[in-house]
Amino acid sequence: MLCHFGPEGPEGPWLSHEVWRLREWLLASTDYLERRGTPRTLEELQSHEVLAWAPPGEDARVLPTLTGESFEAEPTLVTADVHCLRQMVIAGLGIGFLPDALLPDPGVSDGLLVPVLPELIGRQRSLMVAFPASQAGLPKLRSILQHVRTFAERSAALRGG
Repeated sequence: MLCHFGPEGPEGPWLSHEVWRLREWLLASTDYLERRGTPRTLEELQSHEVLAWAPPGEDARVLPTLTGESFEAEPTLVTADVHCLRQMVIAGLGIGFLPDALLPDPGVSDGLLVPVLPELIGRQRSLMVAFPASQAGLPKLRSILQHVRTFAERSAALRGG
């Protein structure tokens, strides 16, 4: 079993199931925003250190707006490693565009990461679980998939989503 973002799963006889809808948006640490200020417009965002997640097959320089248009940024850093990117944002190295499950980060105080321009930039993205089609009928696999979905639903309920 493996996880991937979006509809494109692994090649071959695999089946993918959506288990979570994540918010993809700009986040920054309160420390970074206190040092550099909070951008209030897309133009102001251009003067900040933007750290971008590179989803498979997409251009990390193009940020989605809530109006459906795209905004092109010049990221200081682009990475496919969403976990590393989140740690860099927590460390105050810039404003990161990344998927966010809205769960607390272990060992990090509440309120450390805050949304930046949430009324302008963002979208929903699916987190998928893929498994070999030959295992689709296994009760153990169905049980694991149900546990993951239940966890996602409970997490959404706890955060008011």
